[in-house]
Amino acid sequence: SSWQEVAFDHARTLGKSLISPGLDPVDSVRAIGSRQILIIQGDRDPVVNFRHSKLLVQAARDGGSNVTFVRVKGASHNDVLSVDTSTKATIAKFFVDSLATPEQKK
Repeated sequence: SSWQEVAFDHARTLGKSLISPGLDPVDSVRAIGSRQILIIQGDRDPVVNFRHSKLLVQAARDGGSNVTFVRVKGASHNDVLSVDTSTKATIAKFFVDSLATPEQKK
């Protein structure tokens, strides 16, 4: 959700004080507006706590985006594609659906 909060998860107050505020993902997704957004996160991610994905989803929805959220059970930070092999198909479907013209959606 914010880089300071991710740092806080690892080193509490010290981590938060070492990271300058700004350019936070939560602000970026809120500013996207009505575009489609795909957020994928493993629920065992030791780098970015799973709670951040929920905050990003809410910020994107608050900004007017249609959000597709995929929770990959048992996945860590870099293995969402290998832990659940259906994740690749989910990504492909998201892009096909999001990029299709109105004629193609019929």
